[in-house]
Amino acid sequence: MSDPSSSPGSVTLDLGRWIGLAGSDKVDRRRRQVAEITLHAIALESRLGKNLVLKGGSLLAIAYGSPRFTSDLDFTARQFSIDAPELLRSLLDPALVRASAALGYADLRCRVQTVKLKPRPEMFAEAYAPALKVTIGSVSGGSNERRSLEARMASDVLELDISYREPLLSIEEVPLLGRVEAATTPHTLLVYSLAEVVAEKLRAYLQQTGRDRGRRQDVYDLAYLIKEYEADLDRGAVLAALRTKAHARGIEPDPTMIDDPDRIVRARRDWHTLKAEVGHIPEFETCLAVMRAFYLSLPW
Repeated sequence: MSDPSSSPGSVTLDLGRWIGLAGSDKVDRRRRQVAEITLHAIALESRLGKNLVLKGGSLLAIAYGSPRFTSDLDFTARQFSIDAPELLRSLLDPALVRASAALGYADLRCRVQTVKLKPRPEMFAEAYAPALKVTIGSVSGGSNERRSLEARMASDVLELDISYREPLLSIEEVPLLGRVEAATTPHTLLVYSLAEVVAEKLRAYLQQTGRDRGRRQDVYDLAYLIKEYEADLDRGAVLAALRTKAHARGIEPDPTMIDDPDRIVRARRDWHTLKAEVGHIPEFETCLAVMRAFYLSLPW
């Protein structure tokens, strides 16, 4: 298991800039604000901040400027606990209150609403890759809305996905910027390194046939990262991480897999649905070609 670098990494989580990109869409802005509160809550509560590692589309958007909007937060937990659901709720609920106050969101209240185990409870502890599906409810209205929040029945929710027992090879501790960035001691969060992000995306693309699902977002994300950050990518580190992550899922990656017709068909199938997340959609073939060229350039 990787230890984070002792000093903040080369990227920052600029939540102020990310929220500013929400424009006039009230739903979009509200969910980004709740995400900001949640990330600050995790940073404020050291037992969460030292265990949860941010990854996925939210990390790409906040740290790397990806235009693909994702309305959830994805994490990998460094340690597994049998009482993870109860522990998460007991730590996160008070931290959400503290974070809302620190960020100046006087009228925006958040609370853990649901924590669901995947797989089901009787199989959770022994599962190879268990996960928690969490929703954070939020309200900004009067007493009726607050009562719904207390009853854990708020209609507006942010989703968190927390994976356990995932291989972690290279993570970084990075500054968390935003409305309280002038604090004496800046808060930090653990995040996947760029090489690990790319390896995870490649692993998910290769695994889509085994999981019977399409991964069009991975083609888009990989093309974006490669075009914008190829000079910063260590191909040897990407390949090493890809092999470790793929082996953990029973996959033996090789250069020919990138041209597998079934994987390409699955990734292309719902390409048009990206419009809701990115607005203008680049050509699938263009993004696929960028991903393919990088994949084949790895030091196999």
